[in-house]
Amino acid sequence: NKDGEEPRPYLSNLSVVEYARQSGVGTKLMDACEEAVRDWNAGHTEIVLQVEEDNPSAIQFYKRRGWEFVFADPTCRRYDTSGFFLKESRITKYAMVKRLGPIPNKGDGGESDAGSSFISKLRNSFFVQ
Repeated sequence: NKDGEEPRPYLSNLSVVEYARQSGVGTKLMDACEEAVRDWNAGHTEIVLQVEEDNPSAIQFYKRRGWEFVFADPTCRRYDTSGFFLKESRITKYAMVKRLGPIPNKGDGGESDAGSSFISKLRNSFFVQ
């Protein structure tokens, strides 16, 4: 990297369809993302994301999972796709970070075999090995 900073993992565009919220799907997706970063063996100790300020349920979800607020960026843009033409508008996004600890041991109250199978399927489907 030219500026001397190491690249860091960035979680982007995670969403759960409305009818599946509160079912544990989001938690399993986040577990899979965090585990995938740990498995890269690249020495990453944190993962970052941005969330729009008008999404309080996502902000609370991330906070419950140990994500911390870093800064607000009021210069972000998003596109309104409700009309025939795209309309650009300003939105504040919050940058958040989660410091990653070691992978929980499955025998120590960590994820179940079903969760492990789900995470393996996700990794094999979405992550480049």
